[in-house]
This record gives sequence, C-alpha cells and structure tokens, in this order.
Amino acid sequence: MDKPAGTRMMFGLCLLLAPSGARAEEPKGDEPPPVAEVGPAALAEDEPPPVAEPEPPAAPPEQEANEETAPAAKQPRPPTAFAPAAQAGDVLSTFGLHIGAGFTFGGDEIITLIYSDGSTSTLYAGQGLSIGGGVTWTPLWLNDRVGLGLGYDVGYKLGTTSSNADGTIEMERVPMVLSVRGLVALAANYHFLLAAGGVAEFGPHVYGTGVATGSDLRFSDAFGGMIEAGILFGAPLSLGAEITGRFTAIEYEAMGEKLSGLSGGMNFALHFFL
Repeated sequence: MDKPAGTRMMFGLCLLLAPSGARAEEPKGDEPPPVAEVGPAALAEDEPPPVAEPEPPAAPPEQEANEETAPAAKQPRPPTAFAPAAQAGDVLSTFGLHIGAGFTFGGDEIITLIYSDGSTSTLYAGQGLSIGGGVTWTPLWLNDRVGLGLGYDVGYKLGTTSSNADGTIEMERVPMVLSVRGLVALAANYHFLLAAGGVAEFGPHVYGTGVATGSDLRFSDAFGGMIEAGILFGAPLSLGAEITGRFTAIEYEAMGEKLSGLSGGMNFALHFFL
C-alpha cells in the first residue's frame, strides 16, 4: 500500500521539476486540439486551380473558303458594264447597232382637208411616224460612270392626214441624224442618255392620194438640230433598249415660202451591243 503512494509522489515531483515549455506542449486530456488559423494565404492555397476554357472547334474547310472569298464578294461592281471592256482595249465593245421607231408632232400647218362628210384633217410640217436604224460608238469612259461617244441614224419619216375614203395628204422625207451622246451610269446596265446634234432631211415631198391625187409639192433639203434625253438599258454582247424624248428644230422651204418643222416626239430603239 505504501509503495504505490510513494510512486505517485515521485511522479508528481518529476512533473514539477520538468521544464515549463515541456509541460505546455503536453495536451490536456479534456481540451480539444488547437485549430490552425485560416488566413488569405491559406485560402489562396485551398482554391482549386483555374480551368482552361475549351478552344472553339476549327471551322470546316468550306466555311474557311467562304470567309476567304467573302471580302471579294462585297466589293462594289463597276457602275457600268461598258467601261471595263472599253478600258481593257476591247474596241469592238464600244460599238452598238440599233433599229428603232418613233413619232413626232408639231410644226406649221401645211394643209387642212375638208372631207365630204364634213370632217377635217390637218397635216403639220413636224408631224410623222418614223422608222430607221444606225450605229453608236462610245469609246471614252470617265471614272467608270460617264461615257462619251457618237451616234448615227438614218431612216424614213411619213406624216399624213387622217385616212378617209376621199383620200389623204402625205409628207415623206429621209431623215439623217449625227449626234454627240453622253451616258451616265445609274447602275451596271442602266444609263441616263443625253444627246445633241444635227438633223438633215432629204427630199421632203408633199403629195395627195384619192381625190387629192395630183397635189404635189417638193421642198428643198432641210437642215436643223435636235436634243434628246432618256434611258438606255444594255451591256456588252447583249440586247438592249432605249427610250428617249426628242426635240427637233428644222425649217422647210419651197417656192420662196418657209415652214417651221419645230416638233417634239418619242423614240424607241432596240440595241445589239458588240
């Protein structure tokens, strides 16, 4: 009984003689183990590593080809289809052939017929229907938008009073027009047309039919000028069309008498561009 008590006393004495630092390091039986403090550095160490974003899938070859050609597709087309061919030295593309028809009205009165039924019809010096053809040449293009050239037309023109069983009075002549033409591109195939030039009418002749047969009056060849404006549609190596309004100033003379052929009208033409 005494031995265990002495042992306990020795153990207690050893504890008292042990260094204070050693005693502090021994955990107490009832206290929980110390918790380590968590600071910003510790939180940074505990954060998961950043995840790399996946790269977008590679575009298929067809898409890459389309992207490469996209800028070329967006390039603006030339304002006119004629300029590139002319500037490339294709002289033939600057020419065009055409046929056309038109009508005019106005001028001084030549004669008024009174028919048996009481109706009347008047023939004017500037009136008539015409058909013809010609050639255009547009060799000069400025800034791919404005074209300058020449035009030549020749045809047949006939003016007449109203048709009646009693007969008619008619005036025929062969008109020829030489003009300077300007084209302003509105789109690749559409152009505003402005032309001006000289007009010559050969063999103006007034004659009668039916009961008016025997009426005959010949004028000297007449000369004047014209100006016209309208729209031209077309491109090289294709069919095209033209519609214009024309104003003509010309004068006829016979037996010392002069008649004004001042007139206005419309012309329609079908073009074939070379």
